[in-house]
Amino acid sequence: VSTSSSLLSLSEQVRLVQEGKISAVALVQTQLDEINRLNPQLNSFITVDADGALEQARSIDKARENGAKLGPLAGATIGVKDSIPTKGLRTTDNSKLLENWIPQEDASTVKRLREAGAIIIGKTNLNEFGWSRPSETDLMPPPWSPWNPNRMSVGSSSGSGAATTARMAAATIGTDGGGSARLPAGAHNLYGIKPTHGLVSRLGMDHNGHSEISPLCRTALDTALMLEAMAGYEPEDDMSWPGKVPAYATNIKADISGWRIGIPRTFVNSAPNEPEVVEAFESFLRKLESLGCELIEFDLRGMAEARSANFLVLNSEAYQRHQKSLQLHWNLYGPITRVYLLQGAFLSANDVLNASEVG
Repeated sequence: VSTSSSLLSLSEQVRLVQEGKISAVALVQTQLDEINRLNPQLNSFITVDADGALEQARSIDKARENGAKLGPLAGATIGVKDSIPTKGLRTTDNSKLLENWIPQEDASTVKRLREAGAIIIGKTNLNEFGWSRPSETDLMPPPWSPWNPNRMSVGSSSGSGAATTARMAAATIGTDGGGSARLPAGAHNLYGIKPTHGLVSRLGMDHNGHSEISPLCRTALDTALMLEAMAGYEPEDDMSWPGKVPAYATNIKADISGWRIGIPRTFVNSAPNEPEVVEAFESFLRKLESLGCELIEFDLRGMAEARSANFLVLNSEAYQRHQKSLQLHWNLYGPITRVYLLQGAFLSANDVLNASEVG
């Protein structure tokens, strides 16, 4: 176990808080100190909720002292992408248009994390509205990579990736429509997934329909704990999956011998990769085989067409979402964001329909 609480994984934070070996207040204060030290260089957080995080921590410590049962994420410090609404906490989408917006309700995922005992420590940086390129004209300048401060953090959930990597939070959540969480996870040596549509409710989100709320974590166990807390049926969400949430954290050490795992070899080999990345992937495949899995290679065709179709649909959705606001508040959008959004204005309903039917 790490000796510095800022280096603790999410699962370590939770265990030590539940065992009373560290107070949630001390844990949060250490994380806030790290944010104060690193955020001026990395721009990972747009808004830090120091008072709110300490208040949440005091409630957890009091509950533990009173013998109450703590939630599965009690004491874990979480950063939330600033496109995801948080009750009473400024949510800007990194746009001057929403610079002072304070939501009245939490998004469903944030509510579930709070109920599990997670401490929301702040709102993480992103490309404006999650649909642009990094720009110095955004409300908050782009975040930088903790691995190399001369390089920008990648993906629209860039601040979430940088914050988790730099240990400014135990874990973060982002969104992913076309790689926006998986890209920063890959670039920062993190675990990131795009959950199955409907598994994690998007209730309360004003976002592209193909975008999912995603955890970004430093360990597989942390990812399992986060996903287990985030997932679940929401009756008011028409797209929410009504099934029982799997016990991801318990199943993480389950026997996987006999699993048949498909490897899209042609697609993998055609992707531009660095040698170290290729070797890491092949090493992972060898590990799966050693655990008793059967690897089945297959030819996955049409990925280039599917990628183009996906971004065409996302373009259309983004423009439709902002069409009226662009007309009323053109000057409050960044110049790069305007260009990205206006691409959708040139797409017909037939274009979108054809793209939706690809594959």
